Amino acid sequence: MKIKHLLLASVALIAGMASCSKDNNGGDEPESFDILIQFDLGVESRADVDNLIQDGVTVTTLNDGKLFFTDGDGVIYRMVDISNNATPGAVTPEQLKNGKLFEDISKSATFVHVFGNHNFAKSSYSNISEVEEEEVEILDQTDPATFGVNKANLYGRKELEPASAAIKAIYPNVVKQAIFDIVPIIARLEIDQFLGTGDVQSYTIAGIYVHNFYEKVAPTAALLPSPDDAPWRVSGSLQDWTKYQEEPAGDYDSDWDEFLFDTPAAVSNTTKLAQPVKDTWAYNVFANAGAEPHIVIHLTDVMIGTTAPGTLRPNTAIGSAGDGEAYLTITGYRTDDTNSDKVNIKGGNVYKIRAVGFDEDDLGDTPYPKEDMEQIYVEVKVTPWIVNYVTPEFD
Repeated sequence: MKIKHLLLASVALIAGMASCSKDNNGGDEPESFDILIQFDLGVESRADVDNLIQDGVTVTTLNDGKLFFTDGDGVIYRMVDISNNATPGAVTPEQLKNGKLFEDISKSATFVHVFGNHNFAKSSYSNISEVEEEEVEILDQTDPATFGVNKANLYGRKELEPASAAIKAIYPNVVKQAIFDIVPIIARLEIDQFLGTGDVQSYTIAGIYVHNFYEKVAPTAALLPSPDDAPWRVSGSLQDWTKYQEEPAGDYDSDWDEFLFDTPAAVSNTTKLAQPVKDTWAYNVFANAGAEPHIVIHLTDVMIGTTAPGTLRPNTAIGSAGDGEAYLTITGYRTDDTNSDKVNIKGGNVYKIRAVGFDEDDLGDTPYPKEDMEQIYVEVKVTPWIVNYVTPEFD
């Protein structure tokens, strides 16, 4: 899979008092502010995934969206469209990048919300909760042409604060400001290669399945009400290997192919190393603390021996017909070789597994062979929208 853009945008909002002739009637407290909004969209990259990793460039483009000024109860006092089209009343991302002044914003407005690249259900809203209750589908977060994240949803929220001395030096009449980030609400899991060690002599990667993931969330990345507040899992027992394949034989929707699962039959190797045909295996996911996305890897033709070629690994769960079949199950991520530094998968991060290294003891006859579900942990280096390097730990 390839990635075109990943994003981290900084947003600067500067609230200033309007002129006396406009809204300060005879010395009364002004009823509105002028607010200057500026987005620093960062560096845009057209690098493929391999170049992205090498260069550390991680930017998603802001294509369109809406900006809302609200009070603490969510009442909307101004909604502004963000668009590259010639939409009346809208501002372009480029204008926001350079700085755009919004006049006569009610003084009751105390928060600014930005929703980027979101498919809004309505053209107008009265309370921000109406936007926050909408749904974002996981498949809509991946560009089907590139499998990248250039169309990923972005979100940011900040309360207005007293203007800093530095801001006042530039804008003498400014009284409030808000500086914050808008970030993608998805995370990205990437696997560069698999590496058999010890007595594992050769194998075939028959399937890679993202599991325990959310199909939809709110545009703020918050969980939706039941039943969408639980991650998707295969039906029945997690150990039922027949479920980890495309429908109708298994539980995986055919629309998820290459987005949430791969069946890379071409990756049949006679060595310990297995690599993707292009760059990396990559999957965009929603995550929530305490419910990390898992990865189930189906292997076939697993040959075990002290020397090559070895013999087919027996599978007691499937039976003799399943000899050579095995599973790896990744259920956690860490920053080093201990489990003490467990990492919670968060939006706006790429979690990169340089190599899924495993030996015979890491292989299971079925997915989730351990009842406690503490299967493989993957080692990661976490930096927002910079590639995070990860190492897996098996069941």
